Amino acid sequence: MPLRLTFRTPSGNPQATVTLPDNAAPTQAIDVIISLADPVSELVQRGWLPPEGLTAMGDLQRLLFDRDAQGPFIRDGVDLQIPVGAFTPDLPLQGVLQAGPDGVPALTITIVSPATAAPAPVAPAQTAGGTEAAAAISQAEQVETYKTLFVLFKLAEGALIDVTKDDPYLMEPLRRLEKAKEIDINVDKAAWQLSAAGKAHHDQLKQQARQLIARFDIFGDVDDAGSTPRFGTGTGDDWRVAAYELAGTDPFYARFLLGLNDGEWRSLPDWTSTIDSSAWYDTVFAPILAAPGIDDIGRTRLQEAVRHGSDLVHETLEEERSAGINPQRDETANPYRDGTLT
Repeated sequence: MPLRLTFRTPSGNPQATVTLPDNAAPTQAIDVIISLADPVSELVQRGWLPPEGLTAMGDLQRLLFDRDAQGPFIRDGVDLQIPVGAFTPDLPLQGVLQAGPDGVPALTITIVSPATAAPAPVAPAQTAGGTEAAAAISQAEQVETYKTLFVLFKLAEGALIDVTKDDPYLMEPLRRLEKAKEIDINVDKAAWQLSAAGKAHHDQLKQQARQLIARFDIFGDVDDAGSTPRFGTGTGDDWRVAAYELAGTDPFYARFLLGLNDGEWRSLPDWTSTIDSSAWYDTVFAPILAAPGIDDIGRTRLQEAVRHGSDLVHETLEEERSAGINPQRDETANPYRDGTLT
């Protein structure tokens, strides 16, 4: 059975999950971790890292690893923490693995370093689902990451960004996209356009949004007052943010991606300057900060609901397939705009 390692900073952002073959379990933990210092594109090619994890994993690698003539090593001052017990790098990884909600061996490793200790949140210093909302990396870095995604989607929608004019709000996102070879120049229009790689990345992000909708929407209405949790009754509570956290999905990233996916900000006025505004991000992420999380609900209670909900989603899909029905899903569902999560 494969195993999952989730790497995160104390705030949970950035966060990335890799899926490794079962032969990694008896391997020394330090060797497994060092193997993840390879270029993120190679991790994706091996099937260890989903494409949507490229940016987050790259950020985590920069926090975790340094290099010398002999190769990568863990940076001085970095402390790796696990939920239970102490992390011992020279012992086999299997000694600290725990069964995840779906039975897959898993481990969450928190990277604590001087860089992640500096508080500079994008959102106010409140709690998101009962967890610390202080940023793992600088406010500017988080904003640039979201801005880059925003610009990627705008270009996919046909926005024209003049290559002959320097917009101070777009210089860094465009630099990042160009470095990743995700944009090139439309000579006829003298404007930036998505390259083949950029279009592929956009498609991957859209697919990731569809997966978030299919997997987590059921937890938007959870009634666990009885012996068995019920869903979609119209009387339950919205536990989507807590379900994101339990699954190791960054709720702030999920919220932003859902907004991009359904075109929530397609007609945003003065968008180039707006996406540089901390006040705008405060508004965007306010529902996440206000939502109940694992600590508010209780881990055991939440795990029970997630188990039942996930089983129900799976059973429904199987029934539809068996009946020859092509499941129709709302691929642009956005609880943050339709008013179901406020």
